[in-house]
Amino acid sequence: MSLEVRGSKSWLAFPVNLPLLEDISVQPSELAKLSLVLYLSALFSGKAKKVQGRQKSKAPRLLDFLLPTAVVAGLILLEPDVGTLVIVALLGVSAFFFAGASFWQLFLLVPGVLGGGAALALTSSSIMNRIKAFLNPEADVLGIGYQINQILIALGSGGILGIGIGESRQKYGYIPDISTDAVFAVVGEEFGFIGALVVISLFAFVVYRGFLIAKNAPDEFGRILAASITSWLGIQVLINLGGMTNLVPLTGVPLPFISYGGSSLIVMLSAFGILLNISKQTARTRKAKR
Repeated sequence: MSLEVRGSKSWLAFPVNLPLLEDISVQPSELAKLSLVLYLSALFSGKAKKVQGRQKSKAPRLLDFLLPTAVVAGLILLEPDVGTLVIVALLGVSAFFFAGASFWQLFLLVPGVLGGGAALALTSSSIMNRIKAFLNPEADVLGIGYQINQILIALGSGGILGIGIGESRQKYGYIPDISTDAVFAVVGEEFGFIGALVVISLFAFVVYRGFLIAKNAPDEFGRILAASITSWLGIQVLINLGGMTNLVPLTGVPLPFISYGGSSLIVMLSAFGILLNISKQTARTRKAKR
């Protein structure tokens, strides 16, 4: 059965009759991210052909990317889950780009993206409220701007070194979704600017290593898949942290590996298991050549 959380039916709940466990909740859209990345990587790498003993890919067609991405994005839009919708759309564009899309193919996407985003904002009061809170967070501090203002208070309270582990005051009922979408606010409050910078630096290092794995991947499929998974992490981190610091409108996107949540964590760990396997295959290929 579907489970509605904050107006979004993005969860499936399965009753379980076990002690201390009432039910199991799964978020299918998280599985859809990994499925889309795998499908597009396989699709685009299947167009590779050998040229003078090396792998060289033909430029992918626009429809090859648009159709599967639009299907997944459309299903997520029905929930609705705007944060996941944005990530899925950007994941599709990333895979398309790494598959060798031309500048003009990417340019053709701009009018559609802008038009679709504008139409979505105009027809959804919740999205419009998020945009209003982003543009002027102090206009309604007890209404649409409540969450972002409380998050900014938490980050500002941390200062340079933070107020100490476990000493956060904003996590006690002031910030909604504190253990999931807004967990970075607690990091900033308890560990300060230095702690937040360490977390951001760790993510940056992982992204760098991910693209390095993609660069050295032994085949076209591994290259596109590794780059897409790495982009997935980078995109989700940027959207989450951008929302926390009011650089982009606040959306319900978890911070990878840190936010509480089973579906997101399991799927992201699975994706990075695939990334590590690509790295392992690269090492084996180099060893075999020696």
